[in-house]
Parts: sequence; structure tokens; C-alpha cells
Amino acid sequence: MRGTDEAPGWTSQFREVIGAIDADLDDASGRADLRDPDDYGPSQIFGAERRARMTHPPPLG
Repeated sequence: MRGTDEAPGWTSQFREVIGAIDADLDDASGRADLRDPDDYGPSQIFGAERRARMTHPPPLG
């Protein structure tokens, strides 16, 4: 805490979240069209095509 300007005796809570991810991911590198901030069309099509291939849809909520 020496790197802050907080008064002596000041404390904070720190938490660590530990988890694991088990997923099949698609590589979208090289697809600049999927990151266009002015046109969401290509990224929506990309996502819809992948959701259509899923055998089990993700749970809601």
C-alpha cells in the first residue's frame, strides 16, 4: 500500500478468483471485420453461425 496516497492504517480487501474454462473456441484472429465498431453485421453473422452448430445451447440466466 506504500504506492498509494492513502492515510496510514488504511486497508482494503483483496480477493482472488480461481476457476477453469473448458470450451471449444473459434480463432477470429485475422478477421478485422468482426471488430468493426461501426458495423456489427459480420460479427453477428459469425456468432449466429457458431450458435447454429452447437449441439447444446448455453443455459439461460
